[in-house]
Formats: sequence, C-alpha cells, structure tokens
Amino acid sequence: MAGLRGVAIALVVALLTTGISYAADKITRSCSGTANNVFWSLKGEHNEQNYPYHDSLTIDLDGRIVIWGSDTYPITEIEGNRITFKGEVEDGREGAPAAVPPVTWNHYTIGVIDRITGDLSLSQDDKCDKFGLYHKTTFNLHCKPAKPLF
Repeated sequence: MAGLRGVAIALVVALLTTGISYAADKITRSCSGTANNVFWSLKGEHNEQNYPYHDSLTIDLDGRIVIWGSDTYPITEIEGNRITFKGEVEDGREGAPAAVPPVTWNHYTIGVIDRITGDLSLSQDDKCDKFGLYHKTTFNLHCKPAKPLF
C-alpha cells in the first residue's frame, strides 16, 4: 500500500511541476512548399507563376483563431484531424510615392491543415476594386513544429 501511495504522490508532483496544456498554448508551425499565383486585371492583363514559399502559421485552439503571416482568421471547423479556417481581411496600404492615395486590398482566405500530417492547403483571393486588380494564390505546404529562436 505504501508503494502505491508513493507512486500516486510522484504522479501528482510530476503533473503539478510539468503541467499539461494542450490547447492552452498557441501552436506555431513553420510551413514550406509551393505557391501558384494568378494575376489579372479588368484590362485583360494576365500573369501566372509558381514559386517556392515559406511562412509561419499559428493555431490558437482556445481562441479558435489561426494567424497566417500577419492576418488572423477564425477557425470555422474542427473535424477529426482537419482544422478549417477562413475569413476576410481588409488591408489598407499607403501609396508610394506619398502623393499616391492609399489603396485597399481585400484578402479572402480559406485554409485546411491536417493536425497529424502537417499538410496545409490554402487559397487566398486578393482584390483591389479601385484599380480593378485581382489575384489568386494557392499554397500547397507542409508544416512542421517551429522552434523558438530564443
């Protein structure tokens, strides 16, 4: 009986000192893969390119949000191993040079990440109504746990 009591005390001490927090912390991933960008304007201009891409993704299950680059999107569904997030972000950019008025871009994003494999499929549509510009970027990335720099 004393042996079981000792094991129970050791278990309680281990749990209190190490803590268990799965969803309480934000989960940061480093994602790499390819991006396919298609650009077109109302004037008929069209351009398409594929390129290597790298970015970070932070998942906050408690807050039900995902941070992709500098934008934050709500988690809309958690089903099995998949986390789906989507939303719209408005990005007001200052003109360059200063005489050019600010321009607003709308980013429409939907992404799905598999919590087990780390595969991320993300589509982002960017639209600037003022200049009639539109581009769509699809990302096929693989995400790994990110290690803090310090």
